[in-house]
Amino acid sequence: MNKSHTFNWHEKHDREQVRSILARDEIVLSSTDTVYGLLANVTDAAESKLRSIKSERGDKPFLVLIAGMHKLAHFTQVPDRLKKFLEQVWPGPVTCIIAAHALRCPDHERLRELLEHFDGLYSTSANRSGAQVPQTRAEIDQELLGAVDAFIDDGRLDKSAPSTILDCRNPDAIVVIREGAYPIKTLEEIYGTPFRRD
Repeated sequence: MNKSHTFNWHEKHDREQVRSILARDEIVLSSTDTVYGLLANVTDAAESKLRSIKSERGDKPFLVLIAGMHKLAHFTQVPDRLKKFLEQVWPGPVTCIIAAHALRCPDHERLRELLEHFDGLYSTSANRSGAQVPQTRAEIDQELLGAVDAFIDDGRLDKSAPSTILDCRNPDAIVVIREGAYPIKTLEEIYGTPFRRD
């Protein structure tokens, strides 16, 4: 049975409802700037619920979406060079592993407005491991949709790769974990140093 309520990004009341749902440590399925994903508050209770839905992930950490550079301090200190780099590529489809966290600021205005009310939100793609990432509600796994508490329907999303992931724990030797929607060559030009590809 589907227990989730459907909301719309464009309705202020809907956005307030979603904010309350997330603050109660419940799970939301939503559009982002890349793909449909699951969102959860950065708390132990919400993380446990998210892991029960995406059980195939095991102990693999979830990435954390943040509203902007001003939220970084809730998670880690960032060296000046890396901070200048992030200021140029965020908001955008670049996830940076810094200290123990995989952080990203999405290029989605309504989502960033929501994120302002939280230190950050856990995020993971709204699909089962190995399955195609959905672009519409009809393509979302019905069992997964039934397991969340709210769904923000943004219609058909433009086909997009997931975010590019960089290991930035050593700013002098950034490592490419996954090339995605943001081209590595462009990122290297912005940073001014070639990245490693281990």
